[in-house]
Amino acid sequence: MVMNMAIFLLFLFELPGGIWGAILRFFLADPDVDGAADSATSWLITAVVIAVICSGLMLLTKYLFKQGKPLVLQGWRLGRAVGHSLLGLVPVLTILLIIYFTNLSFQMVLQPPGLFKGIFFAWLLYLLFEMTADWIIWRSDWNPRRG
Repeated sequence: MVMNMAIFLLFLFELPGGIWGAILRFFLADPDVDGAADSATSWLITAVVIAVICSGLMLLTKYLFKQGKPLVLQGWRLGRAVGHSLLGLVPVLTILLIIYFTNLSFQMVLQPPGLFKGIFFAWLLYLLFEMTADWIIWRSDWNPRRG
């Protein structure tokens, strides 16, 4: 069963213009430019890496904030936990803007629509990673009835 699923997924990705091609075309303003697929792949990988790194850094900062407090004060209200998670969107945006504007191939191939789509994609990934890990590690902070 698993082998059949793996073969099916490989088949989908090997099709010309298959799922992977559709995902890459989503980020491109002009897919006919030479090297467009490479630039889109690099942009997608960049967005994933930045989202994972920023998620880990925000979890580390929350851990360090909580370590300096007595046990009674280590619990956060839901608003503070969500606010801390949303604060991590700023470094994701800043880092992606710096990378986009320092890389000429991103500017020429992706253009502004690809920039905004990449930022939105990275934000979604960041929120997924950060809030899921935060909920698993500090489940009590996500209790709305708390304080």
